[in-house]
Amino acid sequence: MDKIEALQVFNTVAQQHSFTKAADLLQYPRSSVSALIQQLEHHLGVRLFFRTTRTVRLTHEGEKLLERSTALLQQLEELEQLFQPSTTLTGQLRVAAPSRLVTQLIAPHLPSLLQEHPKLYIELKAADQISDLIKEGIDCVIRFGALADSSLIAQPLGQCAMMNCASPAYLERYGTPKTLTDLAQHYMVGYTSQTPQLEQWEYLHGSEAGQFTLRTQIAVTDTESYIACALAGLGLIQVPAYDAQQYLSSGQLVSILPQFAAPPMPVYALYPHRKYLSERTQVFIQFMRQILQQALIPNQ
Repeated sequence: MDKIEALQVFNTVAQQHSFTKAADLLQYPRSSVSALIQQLEHHLGVRLFFRTTRTVRLTHEGEKLLERSTALLQQLEELEQLFQPSTTLTGQLRVAAPSRLVTQLIAPHLPSLLQEHPKLYIELKAADQISDLIKEGIDCVIRFGALADSSLIAQPLGQCAMMNCASPAYLERYGTPKTLTDLAQHYMVGYTSQTPQLEQWEYLHGSEAGQFTLRTQIAVTDTESYIACALAGLGLIQVPAYDAQQYLSSGQLVSILPQFAAPPMPVYALYPHRKYLSERTQVFIQFMRQILQQALIPNQ
């Protein structure tokens, strides 16, 4: 058994949650993938996967192996690249980012990155919830807002200016708020992220910051639906300024209470704690800095 090959196959099965998908990605017969996993399990003396006819998930031992083997394979690849004359990046990069960030900024700029590195393969996961980077084999995740305590390394990219918005139809029905007190007569589109609780309405006025909850008739879990509900006249929203521009320009949304905008939202690149950060990940983080520089307030 080639141990390196076995670990590569193991990591691919773990990331794809499927022997069949891993075989297709690696261009191996499915029987070869199964045989290598069985040999690896026999060699280690532990079971690495729970297998059913529908699902494949890691055992506790499998999760521990995935964390260590991911770092090992990454370092091995970087070692090999040290002796390659070409500076072109190769291999797979798995990235997660909020859905609106993917559609509005990342995807439109990816052609230039892939043109510069044609041998790079990017798997892009658009999701508003923070992923389990280790279990899903994700190299880097881009996140907005305050971060929960974790073992992940956070690299600040800047801060995002926020705007209060509503549709003309909503304002025609409920009126345009002029003060914070007026908001008691209004509805907001509810948003839940990492917890079941609704995000509160926030404001910053000079040095005074605060938050409170408005009435709501709808709650969503992703930013695409959040903006869609505002466009439908279901309530007020608070969104990144760059994300609101197209709707403000078209007249589909209107800026309200600019003097009481939410505090700027920090933006981070997160990645697992590793001694050596892959060159692919470093290049992607720099790519994000470049495409976000017009949308973000630089860190002071």
